[in-house]
Amino acid sequence: MSTVSTPEAVFDRRISLRWVPPLHYVNIIGIMGSGKTTLARKIYARYKWGKKSSEVVSVYFQYEHDKELHEEFWRTIARIRGKKYVFVVVDDVSFETGHDKTTRRFLRELSKIRHRNRYVKRWVLVTIIHYSKAAVPFLRKGHTKVLTSLTDPEEIEQLRWSFTTQALWDYYDVYRMDPTGHWVLFNWLGNIFISKIYKPARRCWDIVVNGPECV
Repeated sequence: MSTVSTPEAVFDRRISLRWVPPLHYVNIIGIMGSGKTTLARKIYARYKWGKKSSEVVSVYFQYEHDKELHEEFWRTIARIRGKKYVFVVVDDVSFETGHDKTTRRFLRELSKIRHRNRYVKRWVLVTIIHYSKAAVPFLRKGHTKVLTSLTDPEEIEQLRWSFTTQALWDYYDVYRMDPTGHWVLFNWLGNIFISKIYKPARRCWDIVVNGPECV
């Protein structure tokens, strides 16, 4: 394989040092049960390295098509004070309903999240998406793109715009041979690599708007 399957230590070092201020956008895409939310938790743990715990906070929102929940999410974002770094996870975004006005409006506002709270200096925004063809155009918008599964080689042609054809074939071969091994394909600011991710100890999000508190 030409794409090197890196040990987790390399994954940790790469992502802990390269973040785009003031907003680093991460898209995680995969099938159900492939470890997307767990990976988001793992990335948050790495993001906190070297930062004062009093200056960083995570916000978790399990997306639902509900305007009242959306308003609660935005109120939560606006109320954050005394934090320099905010790590936001929006889970279970479904692009199969991407044509409805409520979802489109929420996604437009999400792209402008840093304007909702001027007290926060640095943001990381993670969207977690169930894999579908409709998700591919949105995948291109992120600074970092991540695949947690690739079960069908026919999808490689569509995904090559966010990775490379060779990397996708390498990842497909690895995933096919070990589908439960938590192999992940990263495009981290143009640095494309495959890594095996181990599940971190069970931890809870700092602020939960909707959904489970711990993963």
